Amino acid sequence: MSNVLDVQPMHGDAVNIRESDDVPARGPKYLEALSSLPEHLQPIYRAMVEEYKFHALSRYGRAWVAYDVIADLVRSGWRPGPSA
Repeated sequence: MSNVLDVQPMHGDAVNIRESDDVPARGPKYLEALSSLPEHLQPIYRAMVEEYKFHALSRYGRAWVAYDVIADLVRSGWRPGPSA
């Protein structure tokens, strides 16, 4: 069974993307990486995960996300740019 995601990227129109069940939207790896961040950085992490997931699905048809790498990027200073 698959889930349909309504994805609203920061740069464009919303799209519907089918996500397979083997890619949990909020699985243990996501939650572990999220909880490793201070509370004030967690919204930035969530935004980057959604943006990365959108691009991975658009480009490769899969939503493979290295949540720990995204957490490291947020921790080291990544912040979203201005909306286009």
